[in-house]
Order: sequence, then structure tokens, then C-alpha cells
Amino acid sequence: MKEETRRRAIDTARAMLLAERSRLIADALQLSEGERALAEARFAESDSGGDQADIASDFVEQEILESLEHHVRATLLDIDAALDRVKNGIYGACEDCGEPIDPARLKARPWASRCLKCQHKAEMTAPGRP
Repeated sequence: MKEETRRRAIDTARAMLLAERSRLIADALQLSEGERALAEARFAESDSGGDQADIASDFVEQEILESLEHHVRATLLDIDAALDRVKNGIYGACEDCGEPIDPARLKARPWASRCLKCQHKAEMTAPGRP
């Protein structure tokens, strides 16, 4: 029975990962379209001698869109890696210590690859961290 429960949990996680992946792909397409529209608007404003404040605002908005798009793409990579772990039968095990990841963590973040302890350690030793 325990194996059946585990299999159901993995099937549920896989479904959640696929749904989130689809949502993020749609978000990425929208963000790309937003970037394209902003670039066109900035080009039109600069050609017509547009207001410097409008042009600066467009640059800031584009930076925000690029940052969001980067985050979406990074999460998509994490989701794809989680789907690979499902396929390879290692989903739910911490990639650092090998211990099971808390089911509550996987429910909240199905693409998590580390237990909380190892994730905290990885964040504390990340390059560029003060």
C-alpha cells in the first residue's frame, strides 16, 4: 500500500509540474510579446523625438519584463529537471544528501530538488553572496 501511495503522489506531482509548465510557457510567450511591443513603441518614440521621460519609462518597463522572462525560463528549466527525475525514478530525493524531500515542500514547490536543509546551505554558499 505504501508504494501505491507513493506512486499516486508522484503522479499528482507530475500532473502539477505539467500544468505549471504549460502556464509558464504561456506566460513566457506573453512576456516576449510585451517586450516586442515595448521595443516597437520605444523605436517609434525615439524616431518622433518622443519625451525623454516616456523613453526612460519604456526602458525600465523592458528591464522588468526581461527579468520576469528570465525567472520564467529558469523555473521552466527546474520543472523540466523535475520531470526528468520523475521519469528516472528519483523524484522526491534531495540531489545533495539523497534524503527524501518533505512532502509539504514538494506540494508547495513540486520542482524542488533539495530538502530545506540542503537548499538553505546551497543559498548560503552561492557565488556572489555576501
